[in-house]
Formats: sequence, structure tokens, C-alpha cells
Amino acid sequence: MKGSVSHGAIAQQEGRFQIGEIVQTITEKMIRRHPHVFADIQVADSKEVLVNWEAIKAQEKGEKVKSPSGIDKVTTALPALLRAEKLQKRAARIGFDWVDWHGPREKVREELAELVEAIDSGDKQHIRDELGDLFFAVVNLARFFQVNPEEALHRTSDKFIRRFRYVEECCRREQKNMTDCSLEEMDKYWDEAKAQGL
Repeated sequence: MKGSVSHGAIAQQEGRFQIGEIVQTITEKMIRRHPHVFADIQVADSKEVLVNWEAIKAQEKGEKVKSPSGIDKVTTALPALLRAEKLQKRAARIGFDWVDWHGPREKVREELAELVEAIDSGDKQHIRDELGDLFFAVVNLARFFQVNPEEALHRTSDKFIRRFRYVEECCRREQKNMTDCSLEEMDKYWDEAKAQGL
């Protein structure tokens, strides 16, 4: 709004229009977009406020309220985890969301079971699709706990690197290449790294 007023002051100096016109337009927009405050519209919660807000904005732009364009605004150029999170947030803003974190937790379990079935079938396309569904469900669960999935995965990757380097160092101390260490030895070193908080 501060930017609108600044631009309005410049436009007024140039004689294009009066700043009062900007204030009037902003006031009308605020009243129109907040019927739960300025009219007799009753809402149950903040989610319903957002649903109404999106519908009003769509009407102002001449869009159909039921248009899928809200989700189309999420670019395909984003990293996959971030794109999934943004899609889920957009859907949630219009009311398509779980009531609480139990829903996405159960969805993770469901998708994991479907992945196991796909693995048992041996169908690589089905496995890929079910892995995608599982990732999407995990991102949704992360969203409910305000955990950035990209950051969480980076942290886990960094943890893997620390532990792997510890295993490498232990093998070197034994004067062995990692390829000469048994899986049991490497697992033992891995568990040591984990116990040390690496």
C-alpha cells in the first residue's frame, strides 16, 4: 500500500490523477476482499477466509472460481520437493487440505504399502510412480510440521557425508581400502559414528 501511495503522489504531481482516487480504490478493494469483516458473511476459521479471498480475487480477474489456474501458477522449473510443497500450500489455501497431521501420516503409510506392492510386481514404471507418490506424501507431512523438505534432505545428506567419512577414516586406520572392509565392519563403524552424534 505504501508503494501505491508513493506512486499516486508522483502521478498526482504529474496531473494524471488524484491521490484520493487511489485511496478510494484501495478502500473498496479491502472492503470487497474482507466480507467477513465488513459484511454479514460468517466464516468458521482462517481457512474459510482464505477460500473466500481466493474466490473473490478470481472473480475480480474475471476468472471462473472453479478454474484450476491457481495451481498452474506453480512453476515447473522449481526443484521437485519445493514444487510439491508449493502445490500443496496452494491447494490448502483454497481448502483442499487435511484437518491435521494425522491425515498426511496415514497417507505416507498408504503410499509406502503401495510402493511395496509395486516392488513386488517388478514393474519399474509402477515403482517410479509409487516412489513419487511417497515423496509427495512425505513433503505434505513435512509441511504440517513447518519443516522445509529441501533443508531436511540437505541436512540428512550432510549427516550421511559425515558418517561416511568416519567409516572411511576407520578403514584407513585399519590400513584397508573401503572395498577391502566387510559390510559388517563398515556397519560397525557407521554405528560408532551415529553414537558419536555425527
